[in-house]
Amino acid sequence: MNENNAWRPNFGGNANANGEKYVEGSLGGKPRETYLGKLKTVLQDDSAMALLMLGEHGDDRGALLAQAQLADTNEFIYIVGTTYAQRLNYGALVFLLTDVGPNDSVGPADVVRSFSKMRRRTGCRPVVVVQYPQLLDAQSRAVLSQMAYSRSILLVILAVHAEFLPAEFVPLCGGPGYHEVNVDPFTVDEVHQALIEEFGAVPTPVTTAEMWHRSQGNPGWLEALALDAIASGKLAIRDGHFLCTEHGVWPHGARVESMALSQISILSDSERGLIQRLAASRSMRISQLKENDLADVDHLIGWGFVERIGSNREAIILNSKLLEDVLRSEMHVEPINLDSVTEAGEGNFFAFISEQSNEYLELASSGTPRSLELCQLLGELRTSLLDGEVEDTEQAIHRIIPEYVEELPAELFEVVAVAQAILHVVSDRFHQAQPILDSMFAQLEDSEATYDLWLVRSMQNFIKDIDDPSRHAPLPFTEHWGPARWWFSELLASPETTAGHDPLTTSESQKNVSQRELLEMIVGLRHGYQLPDRLSNQMVECGSSKLGTALALMASSSERDLESELLAGLEAMIDAGMVVFALPGANRALEKLSPSGQTLVASCVNRRRKSIVSRSRATREDVLDGESPLLEVLTRREKFVAAAAAQGLNNQQIAKDAGVSIRTVEGHLYQIYSKLAIGGRRELSSMVASLDIVSSVEV
Repeated sequence: MNENNAWRPNFGGNANANGEKYVEGSLGGKPRETYLGKLKTVLQDDSAMALLMLGEHGDDRGALLAQAQLADTNEFIYIVGTTYAQRLNYGALVFLLTDVGPNDSVGPADVVRSFSKMRRRTGCRPVVVVQYPQLLDAQSRAVLSQMAYSRSILLVILAVHAEFLPAEFVPLCGGPGYHEVNVDPFTVDEVHQALIEEFGAVPTPVTTAEMWHRSQGNPGWLEALALDAIASGKLAIRDGHFLCTEHGVWPHGARVESMALSQISILSDSERGLIQRLAASRSMRISQLKENDLADVDHLIGWGFVERIGSNREAIILNSKLLEDVLRSEMHVEPINLDSVTEAGEGNFFAFISEQSNEYLELASSGTPRSLELCQLLGELRTSLLDGEVEDTEQAIHRIIPEYVEELPAELFEVVAVAQAILHVVSDRFHQAQPILDSMFAQLEDSEATYDLWLVRSMQNFIKDIDDPSRHAPLPFTEHWGPARWWFSELLASPETTAGHDPLTTSESQKNVSQRELLEMIVGLRHGYQLPDRLSNQMVECGSSKLGTALALMASSSERDLESELLAGLEAMIDAGMVVFALPGANRALEKLSPSGQTLVASCVNRRRKSIVSRSRATREDVLDGESPLLEVLTRREKFVAAAAAQGLNNQQIAKDAGVSIRTVEGHLYQIYSKLAIGGRRELSSMVASLDIVSSVEV
């Protein structure tokens, strides 16, 4: 499979050249390219004395440093603090002092001399990377601090919290030559890409979300969990292309267990005992701890194993869910994070659209403000789907994923991915829907989620056969799926199994027709059913919405104005974002049109497609001509690159449009981020939007 055509978790944000809205590398934190630019700058800066890299145990700070290292410019020396070396004078640096005899005393001059030899040999300043600084002996910390202050070395400290640094390193912090980089966990898209690189297969939406949540975006935990899951069969590669989540429990042994035990090996016996008790109880109130436990709590917070929670920070929990699972398993306490992703009844989307989602109910019952806000947005997503409000559906998706991705369960992440595919189908963006549908089909093919599988297969068939109505063979809708019957399922299903055998009947006395009933009637017209005259007149009275106007026009029985009114109705549907109703596949409403009328409808659809592209390009020109003081610091070429990046184009597309190399684009982006003091594309997009320079692009 071509990776460029594979599904990626891009939701929300700005529009690219095709009118599709997304933000690249935005889900869950800053993308890695942000850190690499900063690290390269520090490594090249001769005035830099110390770099503090904050992160988590097992993350990729070391790998980022290696990527940022420039050939023939720096020699990296890695020093890891240990409980054994901590007991020895200069124990952390003993491997450097090869010319010191066994009976010789060691002093700062010996250490300085060893580093000077390295500098003369390589011709560049050594970079000393310190991991577990609390476990360095005091003499080693003191001499490293002195050498960093004199710029003899660049000292890189890997830590979890700046406030828990050893006293010898504190004077280096905050002054000239000090730099600090806080490395976030992987974003959702980075987890997705890491799994592709590891296994050569595209993760399905539920797999990406599950792996991100369970690893908490930690690269080390992610790799260990992924390899264990493949070995245990919890993850499997289907069709040679897709990484799918299988039934069964998630593993917690092998690599995950080894990583957990290696991390806690740096702890004292009392600290290890405390986190075991904490894992068993899941949380502890600080007021209930014994006095001799409080010092251990401070150490564990400093190490990054424990965090305080609660409105008054009155309780503590373990930072890592996977570490908690391993410790509980060791104590023969059932792990709490091993439950498998299961489809609710006929599928996660079935449960969502029919208001039967257990995950939604659990969110609502949690009672936290963010969970309740997410529930409200999920409710808005469901309502807007059922009402056919394309713009409202997009807005709900674009808020849920960027803003609430941490709270969103994997099952509901999958629901949002299906909702996005539905939007693509409805709005005639089939090339964007196809990757999602292929991925979802691989995940659902052998599952019991029959409704969700039917929905995905039906959308796949609809896309493939839309240009050849004779090949269009819609799948039958099963009657027991009734709670999840709505206008979109009616659109996809074979007419004989829809409610379409009588979709257009309503009480003669009924004056108001809901938005959902309007859509069902329009679907009925598409299937070839006739709307009674009395209802046609009623639509005019209650058709305050675009859909009501469209239905009244499409249902016109006037022989003289039949074609013009039907055309006007279809154009109104296109304006409402419901382009699918003007497409030819199995569309019996178009049979009322003459060949020239059908050509006009096709032209209208094509004009809409072209207008999206032209509006997107126009917004980039708007940025170039913008007079915001913030953008005055950029050159015209940098403004062009900034505008294109803010609109969602990748570096290759920008390079092609600008007629330059990809490396030149990368250089422009680095200058843009530096001049505007921002961290990456996400902040750039937000800044451009906040300046009101770019008008919104409707999809």
